[in-house]
Amino acid sequence: MPSLSNVVNIHGGGSSKIFALTSNGDIWQFSFLNWVKVAGLSNVVKVSGMKSSFLFALKSDGTVWYESVNPQGIYPVSGVAGVVDIHGYDNGTNKGGLSMLKSDGTVWQATFNLGWQEGNATQVSGISNMVALGGGVVFHL
Repeated sequence: MPSLSNVVNIHGGGSSKIFALTSNGDIWQFSFLNWVKVAGLSNVVKVSGMKSSFLFALKSDGTVWYESVNPQGIYPVSGVAGVVDIHGYDNGTNKGGLSMLKSDGTVWQATFNLGWQEGNATQVSGISNMVALGGGVVFHL
């Protein structure tokens, strides 16, 4: 396996991909026995994903970006800014989502279907003063 140094965050993005974030803010994807730099993203502070090889990236300016496979490219998550933590999840189908923690302690959600965001991110009602996110495939927050 080729080596990669200065890794500060790593996330499995599915059965065939691993995403690694290096200390300089670059994202690397391990796929088919090779590390490849993800083009189009810089100043990243955290990566997350879904089992369908989906990539989410939190940038230092509080914006969140995702890598879409249909159409292929890097896109901003719409409807949210000021994010300090992210957590991608699957729901057992081709759909999944992203939980986002904002600096004011509120939690926001965005849903993705076959590689594309469905509508704007929305605030999760009844939750405030959160400090971190986490979870698994079915349960997350």
